[in-house]
Amino acid sequence: MSAGRELVRAAAAPALCAAAVIGLLSAWVGIGGAGTIDRVQLEVTLAALPVSAVPGGTTTAPYLTIRNFSGRAYELTAASSPDARRVTVRRRRPGGLVIPGHATVTFSPFGNDIELAGTRPLRVGQVVPLTLVFGRAGRVTVQSTVTPAGAP
Repeated sequence: MSAGRELVRAAAAPALCAAAVIGLLSAWVGIGGAGTIDRVQLEVTLAALPVSAVPGGTTTAPYLTIRNFSGRAYELTAASSPDARRVTVRRRRPGGLVIPGHATVTFSPFGNDIELAGTRPLRVGQVVPLTLVFGRAGRVTVQSTVTPAGAP
């Protein structure tokens, strides 16, 4: 019996410590100390990539329409594509390229845009993946359909 009591006593200390740690962590999460999961509500409703108007050209800019359903603004900080050597987010106004809360922003070669340079030869109808990187919101990958030059 003495061995059984010692076994219970030896197991009680770690069990009480584990219960205390779980209780403290639960309280910390309950008051928001662990942060919150930011549910991103961005939708790309148009993703078209026109072929270059210059024969043999390797630079193009997609037409994109991005809707933000949340009340929080998200900044587009970067973009990438496996079909381009370089992808640049270009701003027409100072500051970041922000998708305001509850707003729709359109990108085109004639305004704020994303430039793909050093693209492989593109064919109309081809699908090109484009990954958009938003500050606190993470990555969103869209499938851009290649369209004729000048067409959205």
